[in-house]
Amino acid sequence: MPEDLESPMADEWTLPADLLLEIIALSDTRTLVRCAATCRLLRRDILDPSFIHRFIRREAGGIVPQRFLARINTHDDTNPGPAPPPLSLVQPVTAAAMSFVDDHMSPYMSRFADDLLGERIPVTSRGGLVLLRRRYASEKLSSLCVYDPFTGHRAFFSDPPGIGTCTNSSRRYHLLTSSDGIGCSFLLLAANLDGRAGTDRHTIQVQTIRSTCRIWSPAGVIRDNSGLLKQEMHRDAVVLNGGVMHWLVQSRREILTYNIYTMEVGAVQLPVISHDFKGRFYYLGSYYSHDGRKLLRLISCIVFKIYVWYQLLDGGWAPEPVTIDMEEKLLSLDPAIIEDGEVVVRTELKWLGEGSEMVELCIYRRGSNVSRGAVFIVLDMETKEMHVHQNSTPSSVLLEVDLPSQLRAMKLFP
Repeated sequence: MPEDLESPMADEWTLPADLLLEIIALSDTRTLVRCAATCRLLRRDILDPSFIHRFIRREAGGIVPQRFLARINTHDDTNPGPAPPPLSLVQPVTAAAMSFVDDHMSPYMSRFADDLLGERIPVTSRGGLVLLRRRYASEKLSSLCVYDPFTGHRAFFSDPPGIGTCTNSSRRYHLLTSSDGIGCSFLLLAANLDGRAGTDRHTIQVQTIRSTCRIWSPAGVIRDNSGLLKQEMHRDAVVLNGGVMHWLVQSRREILTYNIYTMEVGAVQLPVISHDFKGRFYYLGSYYSHDGRKLLRLISCIVFKIYVWYQLLDGGWAPEPVTIDMEEKLLSLDPAIIEDGEVVVRTELKWLGEGSEMVELCIYRRGSNVSRGAVFIVLDMETKEMHVHQNSTPSSVLLEVDLPSQLRAMKLFP
């Protein structure tokens, strides 16, 4: 073959980058994820704010929102019968989001994490990561596992040795992620925050373990003489910038704070509330101010009326000027939910995800509990739209997935 002639196989066919992005923008989320994992330059273009905004807002039922909420369901693999799907969508209820969860994420988890979800139960979830604990104790196998459903990565740990005398009910676990500025993929904090369970009612024990170390830090003992540690705390915590944990105290108008770096305990006063304070009717969340700072947000539901307070930059609080009356909305959604006022025992609600405008309203009926008989409703605080979703169970936990963050963190395909 003459040297000046080249084989047709040597010709390289390429698509302009802008045309390739247009094709991706008109595809589905599964294709987007695969393209982002193929090439760093392509991922950079995909993560451009203008593309992400166009991608998630292309139409009312667009490919997928920037953030979606789903429940991870585990099952006892020693029990006969079909297992629930590993992942079930909570919000948004669009055909595209349902397709991504039901046709991509859930089958992926069934193939590669069925053993994990069959042996363990969820403890907590944050930043797209889930903490699982063995359903049945084992001396040979690790008790704890941090699992990333998006990538399939998992990390196993033993129970924290420094606070091993705590019961599972008094021991709290909390996940911090790279977005909290901890310098690694995740940090797991274990603490005995139930001062009533210890011999010293003015101390708590804390241990941490990092993704980069895999060894528990020495147990830290924090002392506080204010009496705050003797109170019962909400199980969920809010983490603000700088690694400061916040727990809502059940019986006092205060929030317990703990700085993971300085190991200092403090308190934040709740806003002035006109009606009687009952901690179980309140839930602590977070929101982002106009300058990007993460601040606290408090929500309450009293007799089907929702109240919201926002923490200000100066530390004060401001109430939401408009109270949401849920009764009329619930009647239009399903009159059977509250048609007999004596059937409803109490209502509770909580924020779904950090900085999210979604809340979950739980309506408990006489003779019901969390796993049976309760009605679970998702409410969008911005649009005021709501829908009933499948009851949560003790073997499920809410997962919040931020798509751009997951794309940035994922590794390239080999």
